[in-house]
Amino acid sequence: MKSSYPYHHKNKETFYIIGGEGILKTPSGERQVVTGDLLFFPTGSEGAHKLTNCSETENLIYIDFDVVHDIDIAVYPDSDKIGIWGMGVNKIYPQSSDVEFYGGE
Repeated sequence: MKSSYPYHHKNKETFYIIGGEGILKTPSGERQVVTGDLLFFPTGSEGAHKLTNCSETENLIYIDFDVVHDIDIAVYPDSDKIGIWGMGVNKIYPQSSDVEFYGGE
């Protein structure tokens, strides 16, 4: 499964790789991650990350520990999307779906 590279996220996140191998993309570059790796991502652009499974036969399995905020928004420039999480909303939208403020009202 491929995920996009968010450049804004207000949650601090820590990943622990339980199994498999992946490629981690951050503002510092790309590197391989393997079982047993512990990854930390601070808030904001310096914590931007994209974690991608690099195996055709094995799943990349990890635990994602993060703080909980009422609402969180991330921008995914690789896929031109915006993600919104919290308060019953868990959605990802294409940025091209922009609408007028009063559109449809």
